[in-house]
Amino acid sequence: MKFNLKEKIKAQTWILKAMATSQASAWVDFVTSFVVFAWLGFSGGNAAAAGAIAGGVVNCTINYRWTFRGSQCPVANVVVKYFMVWAGSLFLNAYGTEILTDICLDSSLLGMWGISRNLRFTIARLTVSFLVSVAGISCCSASLSTATSNLTPCSASSLHAIPDPASR
Repeated sequence: MKFNLKEKIKAQTWILKAMATSQASAWVDFVTSFVVFAWLGFSGGNAAAAGAIAGGVVNCTINYRWTFRGSQCPVANVVVKYFMVWAGSLFLNAYGTEILTDICLDSSLLGMWGISRNLRFTIARLTVSFLVSVAGISCCSASLSTATSNLTPCSASSLHAIPDPASR
């Protein structure tokens, strides 16, 4: 195997872009979650869902335009494939955060320690997010990659329900 410095740099640049995009979308997710919980009074699960939606839109948009340079791919194909992966995370984060927030809000121990309502939500949100990430990486990545292996973002034929605009 021949060592190709240009390809190695290209791969490392792609990884750095993906990491930056992930970080930006995580910040949007958590800031949105906190704002709608603390300032708008949403429940923990609805706040987590609002954050996940905002962060997901940011992640998909930036990845499409910048990280993967998918402008030659039909947007609908990218959105459908992204949604297939993201929907499970949204569900687990929203319901997990709802359950753990309720437990934290009802905790007399946290009340005795003087932990505020907003900090209890933050503890619940971060804990669930971490657990979903770890569980997703360790348990679901193999089955998900198998399920979506035939789907390529640029292949309209792999998503029969979405016609390729170029074929009209």
